[in-house]
Amino acid sequence: LLSASVSSPITNEVQVPSESRMRYKAVIFDMGGVLVSYVKMPYIVKFYELVKNDSVASKAWIDLEKGITTVRDNNDIFASLLDKYPEMKEEVQKGMTSSYILSIFDNMVEDPNFAVAVPNIRKAGFRTAVLTNNAFRDEQKKRSVRLEKALEIHDAVIESCREGIRKPEKEIYLLAASRLNVKPKECVFLDDLSENCDGARAVGMTAIQEYGNDSLSAIRELEKLLEHSFL
Repeated sequence: LLSASVSSPITNEVQVPSESRMRYKAVIFDMGGVLVSYVKMPYIVKFYELVKNDSVASKAWIDLEKGITTVRDNNDIFASLLDKYPEMKEEVQKGMTSSYILSIFDNMVEDPNFAVAVPNIRKAGFRTAVLTNNAFRDEQKKRSVRLEKALEIHDAVIESCREGIRKPEKEIYLLAASRLNVKPKECVFLDDLSENCDGARAVGMTAIQEYGNDSLSAIRELEKLLEHSFL
């Protein structure tokens, strides 16, 4: 990325890397909705909106993401919420892999476009990290809700439940930059939620929002920003 300028074999003019290419050193990815697709969970956006708009469920969700509680602890709260919405409850129950509501996240699959793009992003010289609001599966708080295949090649994986802070709190973005040994302004951040992108911008990162599992458009925007081809 920051290699010395090279001379053109045709014109002998010095080709200077653009300011954009020199500015960025790292790309930080959200997990769910970016690296990991919800394509097999078409109900997830509506379910999340229901949670956010219910004061009890919303607090339970935040406690999960901060590692205060586990998936098992708050199951009754989410079950009670779904009792109010029979159609949503039916959809969610079809996706559950155990008696716990949030076992629906076992249906996450690696996004095929990012599976190709991420190794190429790293080959181009950029550091990468995963920054995810996540939750613990077990009472011992050792296992989180994650798809290992999508996380294994990154320089750092920052999970809210292990750090006690969550997006869009500024501290977690600063932590991610610190783990990569870069400045926030040297980072590009990708997420599917607008509030999380706003949180990244607030600390000086450049943010790209992915909409509706459209990973291809998000990657194209990243390619344009970094002046590289990743697919």
